This record gives sequence, C-alpha cells and structure tokens, in this order.
Amino acid sequence: MRWIKISIFNFTLLALLGSILRYKIAFSLPFIDQKNLLHAHSHFAFAGWVSQILMCLLLYALSKDTIEWENKIKKFGKIFLLNLITAYGMLITFAYQGYAMYSIIFSTASILVSYWFAFSVYPLIKESNIHVITKKYFYAALLFNVISSLGPFSLAFMMVSHSVNQDYLLGAVFYYLHFQYNGWFLFVIFGTLNEQVAKQTENFEFKRNFNVLIVAAIMTLFLSLPWIDKQNMLGIVLFAIVIMQLMVFISFLRSTEEGSGPPLILNSKIKIPLKRIFTFAILIKGVLQILILVPSLDQYAFGLRPVIIAYLHLVLIGVVSFYIFHYLIREKILMMNKNLNKGLLIFLGGFILNEIVLVLQGLSWLNIVGLPLTNESLFLAALLMLSGLIVVTRSVLKNAAIESEKFREMPFIG
Repeated sequence: MRWIKISIFNFTLLALLGSILRYKIAFSLPFIDQKNLLHAHSHFAFAGWVSQILMCLLLYALSKDTIEWENKIKKFGKIFLLNLITAYGMLITFAYQGYAMYSIIFSTASILVSYWFAFSVYPLIKESNIHVITKKYFYAALLFNVISSLGPFSLAFMMVSHSVNQDYLLGAVFYYLHFQYNGWFLFVIFGTLNEQVAKQTENFEFKRNFNVLIVAAIMTLFLSLPWIDKQNMLGIVLFAIVIMQLMVFISFLRSTEEGSGPPLILNSKIKIPLKRIFTFAILIKGVLQILILVPSLDQYAFGLRPVIIAYLHLVLIGVVSFYIFHYLIREKILMMNKNLNKGLLIFLGGFILNEIVLVLQGLSWLNIVGLPLTNESLFLAALLMLSGLIVVTRSVLKNAAIESEKFREMPFIG
C-alpha cells in the first residue's frame, strides 16, 4: 500500500505543478522559468505518477498467494525506490536548469530503471497463471516502454552533437509520447481488462483483439507525425486500422460491464461509474484518431497547442488516471468512502472544465468563437483538479486499512 500512497501523492504534486504553470500564464510569477517547469512537470508525470503506479498494478495482476512468489517480488521495492529517486531528480533538475547535464543524467537513469523493471518482471509474467493473451499484453507493454526510450536518446544525441533538426526533434518527441501513451500505458490497461474478461467468459476474440491493438499501436505512429502525407494508400490503411481499433475498444468495454466497482455518487439520483468516464474518454480518443485523417482537421489538431494539450490530458487523465482509480477501487485496493468520492468528483469537474476550455481556446485561435478569461479559467480548472486530489490523498493516507488481503501481503508494497 505504501507505493500506492506515494504514487497518489505524486499525482497530487503533479497537479500542484500544473497549477503553478497555469498561474504563471494567467498572472505573473517572474522567478519561475515556464519552460523548465513544464519539462519537470511532463517528466514527473510519466515517471512519478503513471509508470510508478502501473508497475504496481502489473505486479498485483501477477501475484500469487505463495511464500515462494513473495520472495521473488521483494526486489521490486528497490526498483520502485530507484524509480522514485529518478522521478524527483528529474523534477528538481529540470525545474532548475531545463535540459542540461544533471537532468539528462536523471532522465537516463529513469530509462535504465524501466529496463531493470522489464528484465525483472518478464520471468514473473511467464510463470504466472494469468490468461495467455494477458501475458502477451504485458509483454507488449514492457517492449513498448523499452523501445519508446529511443526517442529521448535521439534527443540527447541531437543536442550533444549540435545537429538539431526541427522535424527530427518533433519526431523524437512524438515517437516517445506515442509508444508511452499507446504502448506502455494502454497495454497494461488492456492487459488487466483482458484478464477481467477471461475470468467472466470464454466467448471473446482474445487473440484477434490483441493482434489488432498491436498493429494499431505500431501503425498509428504515422498519425503522430504531421509531415507525413496521409492522403494516399497509407491514409486508407490507417483509416481501416483505427476503425478496427475503435471496434476493439467497444468490444472490451461491452465485455467488462460487470464488476465495475462502486460509482461516484453526486446525489441520490446521479451516480457516475468511474468505468464510464474511462469508457467515454477512450472512445473519444478512438474517434479523434479517425478525424485526424481528415486534412483540415489534421492541421487543426497539430497546429494548435491547446488542442494538443487537450488530447494529451484526455489520454493521461481521462483514460489512464481514471482507469487506475477504477481498478484500485474495483479490486478493493482502495476503499470507496465519502471523502474519496468527494475528491474524485472535484477532480472530475476540474478535468472536464480543463478539456472544454482548451478546445474552445483552440477554436478561438481560429476565430471561430470568442472566449474571454481563458487563462483564468484554465487556472481555475487546475485548482479544482489539485483540490480534488488533495482530498483524495488525505482520504487514502487516513484510511490505511484496505480490504484486499492479497495486496496487503505483497512484500514490495508494505
């Protein structure tokens, strides 16, 4: 439970950094370097929040109730600690100096820790008694996490060799983001979903759905590279792939309706299952990937910073983060209570406001709509998300007891 608590605290700290960034844009904070803090925010988001907790959840999905198995996973406490050190190292060094020697050292160390985790967890996946296709999802997640590191290494090489080309620079960034978001993050999520489906039914196209998502994860990289011409045969192939990917999303979501866990309760009549939030977000993601193939919308998506930020937050928060909370509650790793419910509702309100304002800001840049107080509204959204996560963190820290005996007894957690 300790590492779950630390991960959620890191998420709250991440929201604080986001609030500072939004405050500086809306008002004035001259002693903060916006660009450096933005780098710190993004690197800490990946290492300190998402990767840290996904590693916990992956091990949880593999765990067995045997002493021998517990002995095998004790070493992961060291991996989590080193990952945490590198995450905070990146947070401090990127905020202080931006891309420089110490920040590059910590970011490189973070990548090496991810290699260590992949190497260490691989044999456990092989030995576990989970569904054979679930194993493939987890193998793929680890592989995507490893190959995504080619992006940062390419960036470092370009900077050291003073051979920075704008297309290559953007390509390296988009490559890394793509295989993190659509590879490492999503394949851990769909691995856990696949395991849930496997426990409920055998009437499911396990292998076909996995194959579709693998092909989509690789091929949709071309959607992330705006300078590649998609108005040809490649565009037709991509269109077919993203349609099939969307159908797989729907197939999973329809097959995991049972066991969704307790919903968020707004009042006696309005209840919001966390699973529905994740469902809505991932379906929007699937539809947006189809719309990107429209030439005019392609330029809109990649040419406007607010739209890019809205999409990244849609996936990182709407898909990944809300699924994580859904999974933690469904598996009874966290107990739903009044404060946790309240905190998640406030966080959800801030997230929705953030997405709406970012999209409207993009439209205002195109002179389609007028939007006053945009930066102030985004700062308000950031404060709402921060406030919600503070309530969530307090609830998690206060309610140390958890219902899952399986999770409590795992040595790397305690």
